[in-house]
Amino acid sequence: LPAGIRPEFDRAIREVTGDLRLLRGKSRELEMLASFPALNPQPVMQFDTASGRVEYLNTAAKRLLPRLGRSSAAHPWLQGLAETVDKMHGTDRELVSRKVKLEDGWFEQDITAVRGSRRVRIYGREITSRQQAEDALEESEVRYRRLFESMREGFALAELSEAGECGAREIRLLVANPAFERLTDLKAGELTPARARMILGAM
Repeated sequence: LPAGIRPEFDRAIREVTGDLRLLRGKSRELEMLASFPALNPQPVMQFDTASGRVEYLNTAAKRLLPRLGRSSAAHPWLQGLAETVDKMHGTDRELVSRKVKLEDGWFEQDITAVRGSRRVRIYGREITSRQQAEDALEESEVRYRRLFESMREGFALAELSEAGECGAREIRLLVANPAFERLTDLKAGELTPARARMILGAM
């Protein structure tokens, strides 16, 4: 190269080399960011509710949902998503959570909408143990509620307040079963403190 052009050429080479290093750095950064959903041990997917097509499944989602094809809007994992997106757009909500039941157990989904489209991203997590505990608690509450309401004996739970400046203590009825209401001829909501003291006795 002519001597006068050489410095300009060297400078251009350095600039191109610097740009290439920057691009390689950005490429590695993008690869790292892209690996987050791919390596997530919980299912991650992107779904287009307009076309009904699955656009992305990470490894965990493919393992959990082997029968989920590219067009599977009827799959339990995806049912109701179009309605969910409509609600999100109508309220400007950025995140909606819901529970879904699969053959393998219960899962909770965090659903986010992709702005300017009908696409949603779904981040799932397995909650079978938690759901079983909640179901057992609900079943226990129903069972004891039925027992409480079917008892022939009157039962009431009352709270005795702390004594005030005049030394008086109030009785507040928290709950009463139908037998108690029948025996006292009073509904729980109608039980005044004075009537409560008369029925339950001085304390």
